[in-house]
Amino acid sequence: MPILNSKFLTQLFIEHTIPNPSSSLDMLPITNNVFRGVNGVVQKVPAVMPNELGPNEVLVRITHSGLCGTDIHYIGHGAALGHEGVGLVESIGSAVTTLNVGDRVGGGYLRSRYGATDETSMERVASTPAHLVTYLIGVETFLYKIPDGLESRYAAPLQCAGATVYSSLVANMKPGARVGILGIGGLGHLAIQFSAKLGAETIVFSTNKSKESEARSFGASEFYLLDDAVTISKPVDLLLVTGTQHPEWEKFMVKNIIARNGTIISLGVPNGPIELPGLSMIFNGYKFGSSLVASRQVHNDMLKFAAQHNIKPVIEEFDMTAEGFSQAVDKLNAGTIRYRGVLVAAEKQEKHNFVSKWGLAPGDDDDNLPRDEEDDGKQQYMSEQMLKLFHDLEVAVQLSKKSAKAVENVFGSSRK
Repeated sequence: MPILNSKFLTQLFIEHTIPNPSSSLDMLPITNNVFRGVNGVVQKVPAVMPNELGPNEVLVRITHSGLCGTDIHYIGHGAALGHEGVGLVESIGSAVTTLNVGDRVGGGYLRSRYGATDETSMERVASTPAHLVTYLIGVETFLYKIPDGLESRYAAPLQCAGATVYSSLVANMKPGARVGILGIGGLGHLAIQFSAKLGAETIVFSTNKSKESEARSFGASEFYLLDDAVTISKPVDLLLVTGTQHPEWEKFMVKNIIARNGTIISLGVPNGPIELPGLSMIFNGYKFGSSLVASRQVHNDMLKFAAQHNIKPVIEEFDMTAEGFSQAVDKLNAGTIRYRGVLVAAEKQEKHNFVSKWGLAPGDDDDNLPRDEEDDGKQQYMSEQMLKLFHDLEVAVQLSKKSAKAVENVFGSSRK
């Protein structure tokens, strides 16, 4: 029996859309670790992996993961941390159709849904942060392809911070709107970029005069210190509050700062209760709300928009180790990160070993397959197993006559 070219076999799998045979993990040695809050301290602990993926599940090897302020709140509760993960697909479930092994994907705060009735519904969506891991098992519909041209290190913070500000803008912005951004931090510096690229006049309010130059470089058309907000040339129609510190709303919620019927969206978790001036809100028609990340469609739109318009966060990179995580948390708590922390997995991080079961790793050609000089029959055995697999699949999926004939032409002589 001839030894078949593995590249050709892989291509034939793709051409005939035969389900990916890599959903079983029981023979694939995986070491998975997760960063978790344990008694208020972050530890890197082993995580149990299932033997098999569910039909709609995807195994992702995480290469980059952003650090969000929300993670700090979870540390004291024993939760698995992280919700800004980006990595490479290494295995897919039997029913997965939109992702393939080797795809670069990201995932955010929302990881699954239960009972939601439409594609954009977020009312009853389950969220389980856990992207600061070696491997992530995610649901196909809550993983998003990263567009070409958008580096993974920049894509990671967009999974939460980018989705949060973009969804708030597109949901509340009207044509010709003046958009105010209060705060220039992890959320604010992205909100400025998205707002400007969406075509809005973007007005920034800050307590720090030294940030004016940077704010304008992000796309701000006007800049005001918070105490001087009353000097604004024209009121804003939409205001995004991107930090934890809110202004004195009695002084800020006035018509020469926020236009009548204007909308205020709070994105950062406030340090304490929010006190709003009831009379001003009622008589000026102000609407005050909040927002949490984005629907799946808006999330996808955000990534494409960011890639098209070269929108990316300002980041600091840290090793994805216990020490690196502690350094990032310390800087985040001190407020000295500019502007998003990203943990980066080591290049030599263990990769999913497809060769051990299927004789073929994604992207391998025959020259790169492992050779055992003491066993000349190894490649022969692999070919026999692949042929048997194709034969079984041919019967199972009832290939069309044309496809069956094509397969027979290829394998006919080998089966004699």
